[in-house]
Amino acid sequence: MTYKYILPIDTKNVSLEMIGGKGKSLARMASSRMSVPSGFYLTTSAYKDFVQKNNLQKDILNLAKPEIIGRTVSFESASKHIQELINGVELSDEIVNEIKQAYGALNGQNPAVAVRSSANAEDLPDLSFAGQQDTYLNVRGEEALITAIRDCWASLWTPRAISYRHQMGIKQEVVAMAVVVQIMVPSDVSGILFTANPVTGERSEIIVNSSFGLGEAVVGGQVTPDSYVVDRKTFTVKESIIGPKAQKIISSDKQGTILQDVSEHERSQSSLSDKSLKELTSIALNIEQTFEGVPQDIEWAISHGKLWMLQSRPITNLPPQPIEVSWEPTPPAKILARRQIVENIPDPVCPLFEELYLTKGLETPAKGQSRKSFFVGGGPMFVTVNGFAYQRFDFPQVVDVQKEIDKATTEKEKEDTIARIWKKWDDLYEQLIKKSNPTMEQHDLDLFLADLSSEDLKAYNEWTKKADIKDLAHVVTMPESKNPTYTAFNKTQVNENQIKGWKEKAMPDLLTTVEKWRKIDIKTAPDEELLKGISELAIAGGMYWSSNASHTFGVAKSTDDQLQTFLRENLPDHHFTSGHFLSGFKSKTLEANEHMYKIAKQIQENKALYELVVTTPPKQVMKALQNHPDSGPVVKAIEEYLKIYGHLGYSLDFVESLPIEDPSGLLISLK
Repeated sequence: MTYKYILPIDTKNVSLEMIGGKGKSLARMASSRMSVPSGFYLTTSAYKDFVQKNNLQKDILNLAKPEIIGRTVSFESASKHIQELINGVELSDEIVNEIKQAYGALNGQNPAVAVRSSANAEDLPDLSFAGQQDTYLNVRGEEALITAIRDCWASLWTPRAISYRHQMGIKQEVVAMAVVVQIMVPSDVSGILFTANPVTGERSEIIVNSSFGLGEAVVGGQVTPDSYVVDRKTFTVKESIIGPKAQKIISSDKQGTILQDVSEHERSQSSLSDKSLKELTSIALNIEQTFEGVPQDIEWAISHGKLWMLQSRPITNLPPQPIEVSWEPTPPAKILARRQIVENIPDPVCPLFEELYLTKGLETPAKGQSRKSFFVGGGPMFVTVNGFAYQRFDFPQVVDVQKEIDKATTEKEKEDTIARIWKKWDDLYEQLIKKSNPTMEQHDLDLFLADLSSEDLKAYNEWTKKADIKDLAHVVTMPESKNPTYTAFNKTQVNENQIKGWKEKAMPDLLTTVEKWRKIDIKTAPDEELLKGISELAIAGGMYWSSNASHTFGVAKSTDDQLQTFLRENLPDHHFTSGHFLSGFKSKTLEANEHMYKIAKQIQENKALYELVVTTPPKQVMKALQNHPDSGPVVKAIEEYLKIYGHLGYSLDFVESLPIEDPSGLLISLK
């Protein structure tokens, strides 16, 4: 018989659009002669015709929109009303008759079947719709089957499914649902298998989870199953953990399933024999090859000793294959630290950034000059190990200390050596703190006194008379402390000269190079010109840091730490931090937040724009705004914001996208 809406389980028509993701995978397995339960597919054409003939599509799409509840987006109401629409109309006689005929052709009278939804946008390598649409087990009889099919169609519109498509940018109008109907396998043992380790990414390991009864208990996390780690080449079990398996799901006598306790004896037994485990893993690798070697997440079942394959899909979010790496630095580098500028490069860097910025730019303190190496063995200050940037610490004095520590032959000797070195450094810091600079310290004291109120100044003068301190400026401006933080950038004149050099030399030099290359048309410029521009800009950026900016940043970090240390040591009971006193000072970050706040207020004043921004996923917000008739001033404000702050990134590496290139992070904050 020729069907309009029905395809056999081993159909060669493996179109995603026709039988959905689950159906497509099953069809490929069945046509490859894997042990797949017999059955049929009700194609997406049945769902589409059902929707069209009952005039549901327009209402569904009008309803499938987010609702703002408080400050969150909800699809609960949309789902409820859409499912009521679907359940409120009947299937056509044509669809019902074909379902009955296909069901009647299965072995047995009113055979028990599994009814699984199979949407045309699921089980894809980069998307995971697992658990979002429904499955119905142990369905018996024509009427129960038709009800289960309708429920599968309705499950296309669960809150979770609508929300996921909304977030992933999948248009609601393009989705449709096929239904897989298969003879029910009364599983003795079932579970899931991953042809690669889904946690570590290790491709040489197969992971098997199994338990007694139907697989839904394992898939749904209702039991703690047995777990096996199997070597992919030899099929030997590398590790096995026998789970408690306290309960199992079995078919009920009538419709559906029930949860049943597992006997105490069975709980402690392995649910899989060595023979079954070897057969399962061997077949799983064949399935993986059927899907072009893509690692698979497979559902399986064993009934009366026969192994059945129920489902296969790509493993989503599989980590990369772990690799053996050495963290030994390349000579002459020996001692490394993640500090200074590399604190602003958190991830592995791209090779171009390493070559142009780390190796060239940061070794150029002035135009046309290369830095003289400070290190034992020579070489640059910044290097990479496995892509991560490090600052070298092969300074002669550090290398000497390391040699002294390495001479220790016992742990006790090593501890004593380190303690002696720390004592030596503490003594040095103490001498540095005691060392006076009368001119600079008097300058700082004068600044301090000029800021005092008349009442505080009077109290200060009375204190100085009683205290009778000889080197007053030093005592007041240099706190008594063993913390080395006070030994650097602790004089205002030093700090101001450093910042002056940044304002008058380092920053203008960098901006001159930036402006030079801003003028070229990157769309028409030849590759050689673009590479020259990248090189000059990278070197200019490195020179900016090496010539001045690293110390200017040091001023900011050191003075902040000095205040933090002073508060901690002198007012410990108050639990003050530097932030209590410094927050609110003008900064680019604060300016950016204020600017964004104004844009947010601008959006809030227009109800339509407010709803648009709140309900639209971040990656789609900008496009949605650009297409809205009322958004002109808001789009212009965002573009102006990006011109000013769009280069504020979390990493210096130019392979990382900046807000001006990908504003989705900014738009999350805006939302």
